[in-house]
Amino acid sequence: MGGSVILVEYNTDLKNLGRMDADRIVTLDYVAHRSLLGAGIAHELIEDYIGVDEEASADRSIIDMAKNWHKGEGAARFTSHDGLDLGTPLEEDMLQYLAQEIKKFTGIAGLVARSPPDAAYCSGRTAAMISSISPDVETRALPAGSGSVGHIEDVRIPIRLGNRLSHIKVSKNTVLRMKRIMERTTGTLVGGAGKKSGRVLFLNFEVTAYERMLSEFSKRYEVVMLNERRPVVWNLASLRAARRLGCTITSLDRHSDAGAASEIREAERAIDEKVDGLADSGHLEGYFAISGMSFWPAIRDEFTGMIRARFKESARRFLLARRMFKRENIDGILLLYANSFEEKVVLSAAEAEGVPATSIEHGYLPNRPYMERYRSLFLGSNPYCRNLVWGERSRDLLADVPPHAGSTVAGSPRHDEFFDIDNRPSRRIVFFDSFNTEADLHSIDSRVIERTEDLIKRVCAELGDMPYDFGVKLHPGHHVLGYSLKPSIEEASPGTPVHQAGSVMDFLAGCSLAVASAPTTVMLEAMIMRIPTLVCIPDGFWDKEDVFTTGASLLVHSYEEFRDVLPKVLGDGEFRNGLLSRSDSYVARYFSFPGRASQRVAAAKLD
Repeated sequence: MGGSVILVEYNTDLKNLGRMDADRIVTLDYVAHRSLLGAGIAHELIEDYIGVDEEASADRSIIDMAKNWHKGEGAARFTSHDGLDLGTPLEEDMLQYLAQEIKKFTGIAGLVARSPPDAAYCSGRTAAMISSISPDVETRALPAGSGSVGHIEDVRIPIRLGNRLSHIKVSKNTVLRMKRIMERTTGTLVGGAGKKSGRVLFLNFEVTAYERMLSEFSKRYEVVMLNERRPVVWNLASLRAARRLGCTITSLDRHSDAGAASEIREAERAIDEKVDGLADSGHLEGYFAISGMSFWPAIRDEFTGMIRARFKESARRFLLARRMFKRENIDGILLLYANSFEEKVVLSAAEAEGVPATSIEHGYLPNRPYMERYRSLFLGSNPYCRNLVWGERSRDLLADVPPHAGSTVAGSPRHDEFFDIDNRPSRRIVFFDSFNTEADLHSIDSRVIERTEDLIKRVCAELGDMPYDFGVKLHPGHHVLGYSLKPSIEEASPGTPVHQAGSVMDFLAGCSLAVASAPTTVMLEAMIMRIPTLVCIPDGFWDKEDVFTTGASLLVHSYEEFRDVLPKVLGDGEFRNGLLSRSDSYVARYFSFPGRASQRVAAAKLD
């Protein structure tokens, strides 16, 4: 095709576009696409240059690279320290990071192959990708604003101003400093009980959501709370719950002293040498490649900076966690989210010290075939950790997924309270926005996101005009590129309250209908409370999910389908009761020991 192209990214300074003479503009991500739409600037999407086979290949590469970049003879000697595998704790974060980079690289390769430009205005990192793909394309600098896909080091903190909830983005180090101050302040307000038959460490449990289970444990064990993200006590309700339990609040920093500081400095020096050695070894240049073309030169600086910081954090946490297990005489550890960074490091320390570990299932488990490849990544893959699942469905689904084969059915402690509720429907509807993991090309496809947002906006506008108390609950997570659905909903349905924080149980109380943008744990919680559920997805990506094939939840793909089914679920008693009956059957298979899971888990052997 020839000519010149401008490649616009989420952090491109749009003021520069008018000063460039180009034949076409192509956006590389959804934020860029939405920005150009808002500015009325015609453009193409990079997704249009990615074929079906290329997308499938890219998805396989994302998983393979996220799981294995740090393994093998070429990398393993640089990615371990003092018995700790430094790369494995980063697997989940790497999925999201690499999805963005591989999508961009695959799309640019498709553009160059099918419609090659003579020149491209782009960022420095994108220019490096183009050079790897085709040195025949001239690259010209396109100034960018601030921002980085290195989201691993950023945290968004909710700030409530009156009835308005906003977020500020701060560094992970700032959050950790704030957390330490809170823990020093609140730790003195919560007194631990005397030792009973043992001490059990609970890692990253929300004390209010799991109070019933923790209370059962406190009858036999001393409850020790360690939260590596949000503090154990972060509001009045959590303070009261912690005091009722008489639990002990600990922290890794409590075990930091001059000796530990010296060991940490030594570890950091060793890690600097390892990261430099890995970057210079040539291994990653060959590994981060697609169809023989490497995108390593484009990500080298950001990637090495990211893993350098995370490796050092892993080493520090590992050292302090081992000290904690030795000094505090921990007899067992119970954890959620066994796949997350903090949990994986503490779990490695527990294994090193011989402390038995048990994880509890924490959320909805998709069962469609597409998700099989992601299960070990999302659930954690440490064979040292025993697994407790919610019910027969999860046990059967994980029967062939090591190390989860042979998982023990124990029910869901945090849902005991949900089973006790006698929900009395009133004229109330809540829309729950789900949150994709952004670990594959489909979930970050600008076309998919745009169709989903358009459907959500029309659905919310319709519900907002009905004589119902209508509100929206956004997922508490945040997208890699930082965009939010909130402005779109507020524009489509003015006056509708949009929340990002709050108790799901409170939102569901009195609901006649729960609407969602994807199958999610909230949907299960609505079913437990015998609230009909309706999920709005504009494509067939989730059609084979058993919650839909069994008829336990309604699934619509368009606004027209939504308008057709809405009066039936709200006003047709026979239709509604049939839906609730199928939901009841689904819940019965999903949750064993309803209302009694706290006792079951507390009675389980932790050794």
